[in-house]
Amino acid sequence: MKTLLGFMFVLVSALTSVSHAAGSEEWTFAASCMQTTTNDGSLPNIVSIYTNSQGISQLLLKFYIENDPREVIATQTGREPANTVQFDDVRLFEDGAVKGGRMGIKFNMDLGVFQNGGNMTWKYFDGSAASYVCAPF
Repeated sequence: MKTLLGFMFVLVSALTSVSHAAGSEEWTFAASCMQTTTNDGSLPNIVSIYTNSQGISQLLLKFYIENDPREVIATQTGREPANTVQFDDVRLFEDGAVKGGRMGIKFNMDLGVFQNGGNMTWKYFDGSAASYVCAPF
């Protein structure tokens, strides 16, 4: 029940702010996923996807380290394989803070999960993983 209420809060929050500005471009909210497992803070608690008029996607990754929210934007870097968008990875860290700078590691997201809703597993190269439930806009 707690997870459901949290997810409803995320959806309401996302729906009330349907776009964000990155540079001079307008990005439109498409969907959001909320983590349903617990991890050490190295994986995002909330993943929201935005698109622009050229069809490029960005992920807004929200981390909550204790009660301290951190946000990172990952930008699409490729589209292979089909129905998957590749993004620059966010930072790994040792002290519970999201570090600055790119590491050049890639991860893929299945767009079908965002478009249709459902469950998603996020995995890093080091084997850490978290489960998410997603809902499209």
